[in-house]
Amino acid sequence: MLALFILVPFVTDFINFDIRSPNSDVFGFLDSFQNIFGLSITNIADSNKSVGIFAIFTAIVGGYFVKEDKVKEKVVYGMGIFFLLCTSTIMPWGLFNNTIIGKALGVIQFPYRLNTYVGFFLMVTFSLILSRILHSINNKKAKVLLFSGMIMFLVVSYYGSLANVFVQIHTLQGNLLQKNTEPTKIIPNDAIIKNSNYDNIFDYSILYGETDYYPKVAFNNLEDGSISAETNPKINSILSHKVIINGKEKVHTPKVAANY
Repeated sequence: MLALFILVPFVTDFINFDIRSPNSDVFGFLDSFQNIFGLSITNIADSNKSVGIFAIFTAIVGGYFVKEDKVKEKVVYGMGIFFLLCTSTIMPWGLFNNTIIGKALGVIQFPYRLNTYVGFFLMVTFSLILSRILHSINNKKAKVLLFSGMIMFLVVSYYGSLANVFVQIHTLQGNLLQKNTEPTKIIPNDAIIKNSNYDNIFDYSILYGETDYYPKVAFNNLEDGSISAETNPKINSILSHKVIINGKEKVHTPKVAANY
């Protein structure tokens, strides 16, 4: 029942109207476990392949702490490790291309999206490790000191992971996102957005997935999702806000805004 608000539109609006979905036959952006490990300990928040320092730490030492536990704790830790391996080239995803398994799992598109499960399961194990370490200390002052140190490290590591983002925002303060009159123009990724120019983001096309989930009849070339007038003139006309009124083509720019 809780999922009906997703399942009903999926059946009525997606399956029933022949919508073009992204390619689900293959996985993209696969990376080696070595690189995922390196990105995680580098502590950079702007990488979608990083699972974080604490998740990697738990993956390494978690087995020691759960080896004497009940099955439940071992399963949780094992699930975290399983999903971590699934995000890398250790899992031979290429063998599943163009198979039933590949088509079913291909909806995920990018294995790094499984990092949500990696973080969930490994952080459950991490909380168990932290709890046991704290309860093993009898000295109250030492326990408070360790707990305070952990909180401080969490705060520092959080802001440390965002350091590059803060520097970039400070450096690009003068480069505000301007109004755009070319709807097919891709939004620049180095422009600053503030309250005053927030609505300008709706004037641009996005870098990836602009034509995902359009009706298939809107494509002249279904295999190529390009928004160019040469490849997909129908798509280009949609993004350019072209409408036909009384047999004449006109351009009407809709009023768009957040939550409008």
